[in-house]
Amino acid sequence: RWHETRPSDEVNTRRSVLPIFVSPNFWVYTVGFSAGMGTFFVFFS
Repeated sequence: RWHETRPSDEVNTRRSVLPIFVSPNFWVYTVGFSAGMGTFFVFFS
C-alpha cells in the first residue's frame, strides 16, 4: 500500500555526519541557539 521513499540499493550504506559538522548553517544555528538559551538561563537565575 505504501511506496518506499528510499531507494532499496541504499539500505545498507552508512551515512556520515561530517557534512553536517562542516556546514556553516549548522554552526550559525548552534551558536545562536546556545547564546539564546544561555541568555535565558542567566536572565531567570
